[in-house]
Amino acid sequence: AWGVPPGEEPAANDSLATTIQFRMPQGERVRRRFALQEPVAHLFGHVAQLLQLEGHGGRLDDLVAPPARSLKGGDLGLTIEQAGLKNASLLVKLA
Repeated sequence: AWGVPPGEEPAANDSLATTIQFRMPQGERVRRRFALQEPVAHLFGHVAQLLQLEGHGGRLDDLVAPPARSLKGGDLGLTIEQAGLKNASLLVKLA
């Protein structure tokens, strides 16, 4: 299983948070707010939870930030801010 599930979603007016958009495998877009200091691993944990809730048969392999930048390598330990993912749109890749 990838990542650690995130904690409570920050409020919409929290200036130390950002909205991340995930493009899911079926094409739908899911948005969620995260604290800028949360680790990138929380993004993986959130998507893994979504896939499980949807009963999706695929297994999360990677999150990809434009332009084609894989996040499953060295970025997992970085914060969202350090990884440059403020207001990012990420593509969910299944194995």
